[in-house]
Amino acid sequence: MSRNGMSFLSKNVLFGSTLGVGFLSYFVVNEGEHAVVANRLTGRVGTTIFRSGVHLRLPVVQKPVYFPMRFQAKSVTLKALTKDDEPVEIRMKLMVRAEQEYLPFIAQEVGAEYKNVAAPAAGCHAMVMAIEGMTAEEVLVN
Repeated sequence: MSRNGMSFLSKNVLFGSTLGVGFLSYFVVNEGEHAVVANRLTGRVGTTIFRSGVHLRLPVVQKPVYFPMRFQAKSVTLKALTKDDEPVEIRMKLMVRAEQEYLPFIAQEVGAEYKNVAAPAAGCHAMVMAIEGMTAEEVLVN
């Protein structure tokens, strides 16, 4: 009797683990998103860009990295000195979206939080360069 019980238990464990691996073998990319797949063993990101839909992956080894393809607002505050050495504080709102062809590079180098890292840095650098060439009066007028 216990031998049949063990056999029944073994079959259920095998079925459950197979079912669990089956559920982990795919990932869903929602509408308005794109994804790339990162390999957890090598640390590299694949070059294939996945659009909305259901896609296959290797469970545990591959991890999808999702990117929203709609513009997102990011508020940034920066302080700079004008041409006549007057301090200026500027608050701006950046509209951020990753370019589709650069998603593998962004995922590899910056990660999915690019909107909080790379985009503000680029926007702030451009604004500081513009402010440094102006006087305080020109900043107020423009």
